[in-house]
Amino acid sequence: MERQELQARLRELNSRAQRRGMVGCTGFLTPAEQQWALADSRQAGLDGLVLWGGPPQSERKMAFFFPDWADPEDYPYDEAAGVHLTARFGAPTHRDVLGAVLSLGVERHAVGDIAVMGEEAWFIALAPVARLAAQSLERVGRAGVRAELTPWQSVPVPVVETRPVRFTVQSLRLDAAVSGLFRLSRTEAQNAVAAGRVSLNHLECQRADARVAADDVIALRGEGKGRICTCDSLTRKGRVAVEAERWV
Repeated sequence: MERQELQARLRELNSRAQRRGMVGCTGFLTPAEQQWALADSRQAGLDGLVLWGGPPQSERKMAFFFPDWADPEDYPYDEAAGVHLTARFGAPTHRDVLGAVLSLGVERHAVGDIAVMGEEAWFIALAPVARLAAQSLERVGRAGVRAELTPWQSVPVPVVETRPVRFTVQSLRLDAAVSGLFRLSRTEAQNAVAAGRVSLNHLECQRADARVAADDVIALRGEGKGRICTCDSLTRKGRVAVEAERWV
């Protein structure tokens, strides 16, 4: 979704909640779109934005605006539902599941996180899409599947495999972190930042000197992404020791 389109949608949903007393929500937003939503809502003075994606620590989330009568803590979030897939003689991948769901003619924003564990897979989606998928999906990738509707509370958090990365930097700049995290030369890292291939906390950043800190997520297009875990100790030579993790 383009940022201006998302801005207009958020204003519409806020107005619906405040003036008509109706709960309003978007589809599932990417992490970058969530950052836009938070920043633009603050700038426009839209109070009460809630990001929700079902399971704890979900990556893709919906943006909700609630009227005064609705408590976000107690709200059932029945705009979404889960689907459980059981494969027969196969192990579908994340890409297989997403491709099968999108082949039903739905848009990516209608589907939230996908969790794959061996011969089983789960995903959360807008309720009408979840019902359609549960009724229609018979094959995912090369595997035949049994699909059944399930409460969104039953959808597990996707397991992310990571490997540790350790390096030192002179200062906590973005280009230095990219260099250490992805094993690039400093020049290669600076060129990647300048070319718009690097994102910091899900938003593109072309400032090589942008500061990084613990828990920051850094992605390099074509190479993957990682997270800064700790960066609060110095080596004997006065460099900053960084402990990070890369998605595998």
